[in-house]
Amino acid sequence: MLRRSLAIERKLNPTGSNVADRINNLGHLYAIRKQFDKAKAMFLEALQIMETYYETGHFFTGTVCGNLGATYLQLGQLGKARKMLNRAVEISYGYWGAGNPVTAIYLANLGKVHQAWKHFAKAETLYLKALGNINGPFGDLHAKTLMVVTLLRDLYAEWGKQEKATHYAQWLAGAE
Repeated sequence: MLRRSLAIERKLNPTGSNVADRINNLGHLYAIRKQFDKAKAMFLEALQIMETYYETGHFFTGTVCGNLGATYLQLGQLGKARKMLNRAVEISYGYWGAGNPVTAIYLANLGKVHQAWKHFAKAETLYLKALGNINGPFGDLHAKTLMVVTLLRDLYAEWGKQEKATHYAQWLAGAE
């Protein structure tokens, strides 16, 4: 269905944001299926359209950068992941402003990059910022909030800060 929609959109406007959107959606579908190389190709194609034909700070460019960054993270390409996720955060701040839940997802993924590099203090800062962005609008028990709480619990456990890990483990236990 997505491929058919993409073919129609390409005929109507081959460089339009709708084409980039369909390509991004295909990339997301590949990522869900754990076909990260195919996802990366789709996100790169969508990003090329957005960079070539739309302004630098377009919100959808941020979306594509966030998806590409998350894909690079899954592929273990941490330097590329950090670059794309930093760009997604920058665009999101510029478009949505500070404290937006969309930004929180990018911040959490950027935290994962730093945690993989054992930059625990940087990961902690990013996760806590993400938690603040999500928890406010969504509350303590929202799935996105609990995702960041899980990241914090795991970070503190890996970092050897058991008291903090326990705090977030208890938060998660209260959500069950």
